[in-house]
Amino acid sequence: MKNTAIFLILSSVTLGLSCNKNGNVDPEPNDSLCQWTFIDPILIGENLAQNLDVLFSDKNSLIRSYKDTTLFIINTVEELNEIYSDSLVPLVDMDTVTIVGVKILTSSISDSISSASLFKCDDKFKYEITINHCVDCWTALCYLYKWQVFKKLPERSGYSLILK
Repeated sequence: MKNTAIFLILSSVTLGLSCNKNGNVDPEPNDSLCQWTFIDPILIGENLAQNLDVLFSDKNSLIRSYKDTTLFIINTVEELNEIYSDSLVPLVDMDTVTIVGVKILTSSISDSISSASLFKCDDKFKYEITINHCVDCWTALCYLYKWQVFKKLPERSGYSLILK
């Protein structure tokens, strides 16, 4: 089965590391070489938001099957159908939007995502996720999920996932 979606998979992530589209761990993009511009997510309807909550959760068996930390860049209806049912297709105009989502492996069930931001410099993008790590909490591996919708992004470009 041809996999047309861009899935960036990290086998391990530590602070300040990112992943290129080949799944290799690279140093964080050098901010001094770029003028990174923040890209605003777009507001979406409640029905789509509820469906995306299910898409990026343990309820989605395909996303659950990806191990470790994964960045999803979904640009087409075909890519969306590869990881979710047709019920989302009527709700999403994939000609005008891109869905960016992450599945992050953390070391505590009490960790949470405090912010997610997409930045652009030339033809490179970085999706920065800030995680609140619970210091005095029970240690048990778990997954955190986050998604955002943006105006159409390039299909093939340099996307990095930065965990802070």
